[in-house]
Amino acid sequence: APITPRKGPQRSRDRSAEVGDTGESESGVTLARPDLGHNGRANAISAMPFPSWRIALPAGLALLCVGLAPMQARAEKTIEISLKQRYLTLFDNGKVVERFPVAIGAPESPTPAGSYAITRKEEAPVYHKGGKVIAPGPKNPVGVRYMAYFQIGSGEYAIHGTAWPNWVKLRAAVSLGCIRMLNKDVITLFKQVDVGTPVVVTTN
Repeated sequence: APITPRKGPQRSRDRSAEVGDTGESESGVTLARPDLGHNGRANAISAMPFPSWRIALPAGLALLCVGLAPMQARAEKTIEISLKQRYLTLFDNGKVVERFPVAIGAPESPTPAGSYAITRKEEAPVYHKGGKVIAPGPKNPVGVRYMAYFQIGSGEYAIHGTAWPNWVKLRAAVSLGCIRMLNKDVITLFKQVDVGTPVVVTTN
């Protein structure tokens, strides 16, 4: 059965606010007419009866003139784990960013394939199992970072560090179903993903 970590405080989700191209947004942001090109803006503004065209932002934010550069879309990160090759690959908009060796579930406690998403992140996980409690640190069985991605019953599957790095270096099938990484690698991954990042586990 997968391990049952202590429920830590839920980390807030990182969600970008979105504003439409025209009209008034749900947050009350009033946008100027979009039908004026860059070259015709000055003449059009001088002809208007209003003192100036501005975007009124709530919460005391400064007034910004029309002509703002469009916001860039947030990069789409995806984690893919190959149970056959025993590597975890981090993609950014389809391009490989990082590739890490992993240990996977043992034959009697296999890692389930499927499509999931990170549901919780813990920067300093505490290990709880059968009354045993181990504080955060390199000797902790789940290592120094913990990212849950699949809840089942009272337990869950997660990507985490390890106290036994040699098993990861060998890409062994030894865990209770979770994905084990080297502690230095799991720190790198932890910094680049958020709650909600897709996790795809394949048998390939």
